[in-house]
Amino acid sequence: MDLIQEILNKLSLQEIKRIRSHIKNNPHEYDKVEKLFELINKYPNQEENFYSQKLYKQAAGNSFRVTKARLKRLMEESLLNEKSLKEYDAEYIIAFLATKKRLLQGEILMGRGAYAASKNLLEQVIASAKRFYFMDEWFYARMLLFRHSCNSLTGTELMKEVEELQQLRQFVSKLQEAGILYYRLSGLLASTTLKEEKEFLDARNTIEVLRLIWKETSIPQTGFYYLKTAIYYYQITYDYSEALTYSQELLELVRTAPALQSHQREGAALLQLSEVCLRAGEFKRAETFIKATLQLYKPEEVNFLIALETDFRISFFNGNYARCAEILGEANQHSALSISKLRAARWKYFEAALNFKQAHFIQCIRLLNEATPVMSDKSGWNIALRLLEIMSLFEAGKRDLLESRIENLKQFARRNQQEDDSTRARLLTEIISVWHKNDWNFAQAGSYLRDEMARLEAYHNKVPFNPASFELIRVEEWIDSHTKKIKPC
Repeated sequence: MDLIQEILNKLSLQEIKRIRSHIKNNPHEYDKVEKLFELINKYPNQEENFYSQKLYKQAAGNSFRVTKARLKRLMEESLLNEKSLKEYDAEYIIAFLATKKRLLQGEILMGRGAYAASKNLLEQVIASAKRFYFMDEWFYARMLLFRHSCNSLTGTELMKEVEELQQLRQFVSKLQEAGILYYRLSGLLASTTLKEEKEFLDARNTIEVLRLIWKETSIPQTGFYYLKTAIYYYQITYDYSEALTYSQELLELVRTAPALQSHQREGAALLQLSEVCLRAGEFKRAETFIKATLQLYKPEEVNFLIALETDFRISFFNGNYARCAEILGEANQHSALSISKLRAARWKYFEAALNFKQAHFIQCIRLLNEATPVMSDKSGWNIALRLLEIMSLFEAGKRDLLESRIENLKQFARRNQQEDDSTRARLLTEIISVWHKNDWNFAQAGSYLRDEMARLEAYHNKVPFNPASFELIRVEEWIDSHTKKIKPC
């Protein structure tokens, strides 16, 4: 059932309506399928036996699995419905499907000896492939035509065809190489796991190879790979000026290249720009880009909800708490919020952070209790929730709970952080530990806290704080606000 549920979660409301209409128009063929479809919509995320009992009054057997397979196939086929493809708003997707069909039709007709009809179809394939850079289809269509005509060409014509096919084959290979390099390196850069100089050198060399492939081939997809990878690299090396330049170039490319144009890709490029500006502390520019992003996505899309997370961060760090409240209202009404427990929990954390800023500490604690699914994240979100809970408990005067929460934080750090770890999470844990040892007394812990805060500041001289990360309430700012209240002796 997991596969069916996953597909259902990604279908638009219009697609669900079309599936329902198709089933109803074929009642004899889809009797049990219709009932299963309605059950899944009414009772999502249940086990097979639950649905089988409703349908067949017995545990899941062969009959149920046949019905399930038919429903899954029907849902998969709905993705290629002409209306669904148009809703995706990407001309290259529709063109790709049509090109694939014509290529197969052309090959079949050639095999049956209908050479003129086959040639007509294959020439259509080539024209479409040239426009959208469908390199595999372009090469294969040319090969089919060459295979048919090679015996009737002159020596000069034959060699010209061979040279063009060899160059086309090289371009196909270059595109494939660029894809492999992009996914290999973007995975490393996105998780910021690079530590050694040789790793950074490898990243720079790979980016240069991608640049040369784009320059050599002029294939938009290779440009997309190059620019995306460069953006990741400059983000993790904190060169936000360069990251912004490449992000703007990427936006221009996805807006102008037919092979890349879609509202999804344009939205992703605008979201990238907003996050680069967020990291750079340029909140006003970030606001402009995130507004443009949200205008591209339909409100019911999952991507709209994802973009709202960035919108919340931008508004939060810009001090626009009224807008934060509006965003929370939109997110809490979103149909996709309940699909992922982790995503729903993140929004509870966002709401808790806003309540903390507004000095609603009891409400903050309550919301953090509802955000516990983020604890499954063993690094960022886990630490962020623990720290915010400790600060909230102190502000709310819940000293009886504070002791256990700090001990839990220390135990978590011992289990999950290396002794020589100098990351922000480790340094914050040390700061809380020092404060704890001094009975939560900011005055008493004064000099010790200053030493730990100096270590944190030195760390951030090398590694700037990332506003696009999980942490919304910064511990050092909270401690600083309390130490400023201490009257000098």
